[in-house]
Amino acid sequence: MKIQQTIEHLSGELDLAIQSDFLNYEQTKKIKSCGIYFIFQGEKVIYIGKTNRNGKTRLRELASDYRSHTLNRKFIRILLSQVLKTDFPPLKKETKHQLITKGILTQEQFVTIQAKINHMIKTELRFKFYSTDSENVIQMEHFAIGVLNPEMND
Repeated sequence: MKIQQTIEHLSGELDLAIQSDFLNYEQTKKIKSCGIYFIFQGEKVIYIGKTNRNGKTRLRELASDYRSHTLNRKFIRILLSQVLKTDFPPLKKETKHQLITKGILTQEQFVTIQAKINHMIKTELRFKFYSTDSENVIQMEHFAIGVLNPEMND
């Protein structure tokens, strides 16, 4: 496929994806196919991701633990920066342990922050999902991110 044909094809697919119906968090957990997903805060796309796992979608991991999904980790970082009144560095797997052992936060405080983020994800965000085959999912995700430039994607 030539470049212009690829762009036209991906543009058409992106249009279909964006025109799909909104889903709430509970509806996204029922998705069992490969595809790309769009996460909205209000009317704005804030994150685009992909799942190439049939039978288990990446969206189930979104509102679990900060180590399970990038967007969850980014929201926790924002909230920690507000709570600690400092520009908080990107979170790593060992961040929670370090914060607790250094006495910066208690286990209970971290659990409360995580619960607040998970609640926000489940109740305040909206989602769209576009099913596509596993061969196209990466290309579609990259194209959508490049075109829509969501603030929470790196």
